[in-house]
Amino acid sequence: AAGQVIFYNVSSDLNASFIWDFGDGNTANTVDAEHIYSQYGAYTVTLTMTGNGCFDTYTGTVIIDTTNYLYDIGGMVYVGSEVADSGWAKLYSFDPISLAAELIATVQTDSGFYVFQTLPIGNYYVKAGLNETSAYYSQYTPTYFGQQYYWYNASLIVNNINDYNHNISLIFGENPGGNGFVGGSIDDGPFRLYNPEYSSAQSPVNGAQVIITDLADVPQRWVELDASGNFQLSNLAYGTYRLMADQPGMTCLPIEFTLSEETPGVNIDLVMGDDITGIQEPITAIVQGEVFPN
Repeated sequence: AAGQVIFYNVSSDLNASFIWDFGDGNTANTVDAEHIYSQYGAYTVTLTMTGNGCFDTYTGTVIIDTTNYLYDIGGMVYVGSEVADSGWAKLYSFDPISLAAELIATVQTDSGFYVFQTLPIGNYYVKAGLNETSAYYSQYTPTYFGQQYYWYNASLIVNNINDYNHNISLIFGENPGGNGFVGGSIDDGPFRLYNPEYSSAQSPVNGAQVIITDLADVPQRWVELDASGNFQLSNLAYGTYRLMADQPGMTCLPIEFTLSEETPGVNIDLVMGDDITGIQEPITAIVQGEVFPN
């Protein structure tokens, strides 16, 4: 396979204990080793031997040139048992070490099928959703490969072959509707993202998806931030919810809030940034007054 390297151990004592460090965060404890690199570049490989009171290491450099290996990522998008009627798919490159993510491309699904062609070997996330013209638009939340609505839990795709079986079943999340509403913005502090779908290379978290779930983490409503980093969601049944934002490479602190006849609307500022790791324990929202559609 492209990016594949086989390492042979020429130590005099093959009964000793060995540890291979492949230089990309992966290791093995076999005599000989085989490893597939997902990114091209130069890697420092170290073999450590321990046995019979002896300890020794050997270090070498492996150069992986995958620029000549280009592969496709594709699959089907489903709504329940049906093929998605009108939708899109987004491709993000991802560095699992720095957690840096970049939106690479967006394609429209053709009869439920999407494909990203001639991609260099690397790590990718794929996210799919429906267009507003879809008959299922209000019922199914944009979903990553791996059947997750939040990138941190999604399945990372390492493309080293042509694979058209990365199917995505969109998550059902219809809310019964009501008089509740929530609005607000995202505070991303000093963090800025490059998003080719917007004109500014240094923009707030444009394109991030704001998601409302119930306390069982089932999505109820979703919307994308506008160009100013604001969002607004309405027609919510009264009840207690969680609110968070999704943008690959960035994490968000979920906030819990309750809508009722006495408090039909709340205003919430979400916090995003790479100093937060994983999904944190939700905090309770502070009601900042009623939010009205503009």
